Amino acid sequence: MRFLIIHFHAYRGALLLVWMLGFLAVASLIPTTVEAQDSVRGLFGTDEDFSLFYDRLEVDISSENGARSLVVLGNVLLEGEGFSLRADAIGVFIDGVDPDSGPIHPRVLALGEVILNRGDQSFRAETIFLEVDYKGIRGF
Repeated sequence: MRFLIIHFHAYRGALLLVWMLGFLAVASLIPTTVEAQDSVRGLFGTDEDFSLFYDRLEVDISSENGARSLVVLGNVLLEGEGFSLRADAIGVFIDGVDPDSGPIHPRVLALGEVILNRGDQSFRAETIFLEVDYKGIRGF
């Protein structure tokens, strides 16, 4: 029976270890494309209000009077009636939820590489602020 015995000198082993650690460090810096992992539907009232897809929930604050603030990051998609909005980060703010009509005075702030699709129109910007009502986008 023969065994293969490999002897590493300390210097050569240290170089190999440094090379491997360097390779892992560089590989961890390479960005990867990740699809939005989490989703929320009906978060601000009825199920048909908004659909929100995101990678990371950063802030979710609710007050006693029904107001709510939500900040999500990373490959964010917000869809509502008549529009869709893609951005690196989105903040959604509402004053409360009416059981019959849904969110009260919803506002959306989108930051980063923002793409707003509204019907046949498409807008690109670094920052977009929207006020949304039940009929779609009211203004920005």
